[in-house]
Amino acid sequence: MVKKVILGGTFHKLHKGHKKMLITALEIGDVKIGLVSDNFLSRWKPELEAPYAERKKELKDHLSEFDNWEIVEISDPYSEALKGEYDVLVVSWDTKKRGKKINEMRKERGEKPLELVVVPPVMAEDLIPISSSRIREGRISRSGKRLTPVKIHVETQNPIKLEQVRNVFSEFFEFEITSKSLDNIKPQSFEDETIKQAKKRAAVPRRYDYGVGIESGIFYKHGIHFSMEYAVVIDSVGYETVGHGPGFTIPKSWVEKLEHGETLGRLIENNFSISHKGAVEVLSANRLTRAECIKNALICSIIPRIHLYTVPTAPLNF
Repeated sequence: MVKKVILGGTFHKLHKGHKKMLITALEIGDVKIGLVSDNFLSRWKPELEAPYAERKKELKDHLSEFDNWEIVEISDPYSEALKGEYDVLVVSWDTKKRGKKINEMRKERGEKPLELVVVPPVMAEDLIPISSSRIREGRISRSGKRLTPVKIHVETQNPIKLEQVRNVFSEFFEFEITSKSLDNIKPQSFEDETIKQAKKRAAVPRRYDYGVGIESGIFYKHGIHFSMEYAVVIDSVGYETVGHGPGFTIPKSWVEKLEHGETLGRLIENNFSISHKGAVEVLSANRLTRAECIKNALICSIIPRIHLYTVPTAPLNF
């Protein structure tokens, strides 16, 4: 039995991300495409100027080689998916919450929930999802080519962190970088607080493309305390990726002092009479450096972006 599929959107400046959603839906079954009306668009996204007729024509031209679809005009994001007899709802990575809400509303109405298919983003060459807003702003072309310099902001003045951000991102594209110190950061983070602090550091300022946050933390696993560097990368469309570097064991005698406001730097200086050297360098006898830990955390944090850009035909749903 052929499945009945529903998806919707503005489909403004039809791009690779839209096309991936459409192909995904067409491969599943018979597709109904809800195209946002001019009246709804003027209230929901007034900055978008392309009229319904223009957007519909572009959709029809793109879908001309297929015959298992129809386009309907919609005046809100929910009605068509709620009233129709469908089997599958296809949503993009950034509208997954709306898809879940539709299923909740269907349950409240006594309707069966729809199978939710979430389509991962298509990455532009700057490793940020292709979006209509970025095309409209002139940052990228519809094909994902970068048209302006990438702007990265890092909430730190630590020279090691800044150097590794430059080293990692320079392998992919040219960019401009700014940095500043972030206030109200604890001397030493523990467990989940480490990731929270890194996310706080990764806030994306207006008109920037990336915010990068790097934070070291102490984690207790299998009866052992580890120190690890966490990196969080957030982009201008809200896509967030996280990674961490290798963990190394911290002496138990240090942990209580760290919990009471001491820092690893001061512990190294007090225990080894060495300053300006990281714990990992001292404890590994220079076999591993903090710079390497930070670099590995950064690389791990952008692995999903690299994969989605380099393998667009068979992406994993991170």
